[in-house]
Amino acid sequence: MITCHVTVVAVDCGLLPVLVNAGITSAGNTVYGSQATYECNNGHWFRRNVFAITMLCTEEGQWNNLDAACRRMLSCWSSCHICYIKIKIVIVRVIVIILA
Repeated sequence: MITCHVTVVAVDCGLLPVLVNAGITSAGNTVYGSQATYECNNGHWFRRNVFAITMLCTEEGQWNNLDAACRRMLSCWSSCHICYIKIKIVIVRVIVIILA
């Protein structure tokens, strides 16, 4: 009689990575196939119109998307000097059209 012993070792990705300007909104455990969802804080995004990502624990024991980063969104309110210049140009154009 032949006896076989099989040892199953769960692949563990370890602690969830900390992303600056983001929080974890859902997470399972840290073994292969587990997922964690991150959302950027107000005023930040991963890329244009992407405010949340899901990381996956891979079979190599690594979290994917480790290069993800929440970047500050640029808007008129966060770069007022640019916004002011654009508004000033539009106002000058409107005045010129009205006077013409």
